[in-house]
Amino acid sequence: MFVDRPKRLYKYFSPQRWTFFQDLRLRYSPFGVFNDPFEGRPDITAFAGPETQIRNVKNALKGVVDELYPNLSVEDRERIAIEKYQELSASEALTADLNQQISSFFAAQKISMYEKFDSLIGALCLCEERYNLLMWAHYADSHTGFQLEFDSAHVAKTKTGSERPLHRVRYQERRPSGTLEDLSEVEVMLSKSSHWSYEREWRVFARLADAVETKTSTPYSVCLFDVLPQAVTGIVLGARIDPGIEMNIRDALRLNGNLSHVQVYRAEPDQTHYFLNYVPA
Repeated sequence: MFVDRPKRLYKYFSPQRWTFFQDLRLRYSPFGVFNDPFEGRPDITAFAGPETQIRNVKNALKGVVDELYPNLSVEDRERIAIEKYQELSASEALTADLNQQISSFFAAQKISMYEKFDSLIGALCLCEERYNLLMWAHYADSHTGFQLEFDSAHVAKTKTGSERPLHRVRYQERRPSGTLEDLSEVEVMLSKSSHWSYEREWRVFARLADAVETKTSTPYSVCLFDVLPQAVTGIVLGARIDPGIEMNIRDALRLNGNLSHVQVYRAEPDQTHYFLNYVPA
């Protein structure tokens, strides 16, 4: 099923997240939290294409007519056959007017649609590259944090035995654009600008309502999900990690017997190249 899935996946953390080793919980974040304002925001042009939308309007009008016609007086029903009533009620002018109103409504509601989606779905973002200087700088607070190594065969599994699919992010030059009807899951949830290709990202999605712990926050709550101990295989301490944070991590690892298998490394800048050496620590 995951033929091209890397054996190991990685996540970079700020130093404050050392508490992960106490509760083994990770946040699944809605797109609105991401540092890229285009995340989960394809250019949705309409609910559907013009022909489909007009056909839907006509079908909806027919349904309304079928519901209203029996309530007409006997005289009116004798004077106007239902077919004629349907024809008058579904005139081109009325259909065009309703279609225009739907388009205007869609444009006004687009932001609300994005926000609604953000309230329902969260993503766990992982990287397939172990040595990534930019990820260390951007997500591990300028090398003061740490990197976790995960076994990709377990990172998306739940305590109940189910498994959430892993998806590779697709990087592209053009922003996805189209009707809500035509845009694919990949275009909505897994497409990013090629500017971000250095992240080499994979994602796991979950319903935020399934979180095991929710912390109230603004503008989005923090929804945490359990991670299986066997999913965590290693940790790399950042090259600039504070000794106090390192001590907290080591104490938490020592107290959590389920993490005795986790290998600990330290990132050390190479003396001659733009590279980090991970040495056992």
